[in-house]
Amino acid sequence: MTRGDIRVAVLSALLGALSAPGCRGAAPQAAQPSLAVYRVPGMLGDTRPTPLDELRLSALPLLTDSDLVWYDWSVHEFQVSEDAGRRLPLQDVLAPAFVLVVDGVRIYAGAFCTGFSSYSCSAPAIMAKVHPTVLVIRRA
Repeated sequence: MTRGDIRVAVLSALLGALSAPGCRGAAPQAAQPSLAVYRVPGMLGDTRPTPLDELRLSALPLLTDSDLVWYDWSVHEFQVSEDAGRRLPLQDVLAPAFVLVVDGVRIYAGAFCTGFSSYSCSAPAIMAKVHPTVLVIRRA
């Protein structure tokens, strides 16, 4: 999958989540979210030594498309609901690993990072900005 394909898949899922009628809870949830972020139990930071298809994901996602409030594609910043913000391991200095899944397909692995950690990895990182529900995805 090329970088352009990844961008199209993620953008499509985000746009669908943010523009679908009833996305605020009026319509019943689909059995599988179109966009989800899963934690990779027991893994920290860079997961590259393990093929993406072989990573063991948590049973439930930490984030789904229904948690998104807004997404700014130009700077990869987004806001999640207060409830979703409480579920995220954003203060964990050990950089727990995650996998982004779009329509059931694993797109890429990354890590939750904090500015208080000296840990560095080459994977994409989700970090909190000023408010714990306003996040940014950074390339290491």
